[in-house]
Amino acid sequence: MFYHYFSDRTELIQWVCRRYIEETIYAEDSFCWNEALVRLMRSNQENHLPYKNILHSRYAHVLESVLYDELYVLYYCVCRYRICRTLSSELIDALKQYCIKSSKLILAWFDNEENGKSEEIVAKLLNNMPVHCRILLTEHRVSVKDIFKERELLNWAYDKI
Repeated sequence: MFYHYFSDRTELIQWVCRRYIEETIYAEDSFCWNEALVRLMRSNQENHLPYKNILHSRYAHVLESVLYDELYVLYYCVCRYRICRTLSSELIDALKQYCIKSSKLILAWFDNEENGKSEEIVAKLLNNMPVHCRILLTEHRVSVKDIFKERELLNWAYDKI
């Protein structure tokens, strides 16, 4: 059986959440970060993904952690691709703080979708974005292939630590 590949339920839920989020964010060949977030939020509405059920279970922290990780990798890779060099520690700290705020806001929206349209939530995220991040992330299309190259470099760097 499929679920025997996982050591426990937490690992299974983490895999499912990561798979849904990655498939949704990277569904097109090129995108802007805000398009990816709108697509993620719309897919939850249209496909009735399990996010809301997970949020009301004891595994809510797993979804929050996976969403944070995926947003951080997305933002980091887009910024790194834009400036073609290693990010400063100040920018990395700003991205981490922004990812915490972003993931909490998106999870709150998943929990109660009547709080506004996905585009309004993404506009709110843009308004809360630190200025030096906004310059790098907004109005810039990036290819999924380039993001995956950056992800491989990021994973390689984590493996070396």
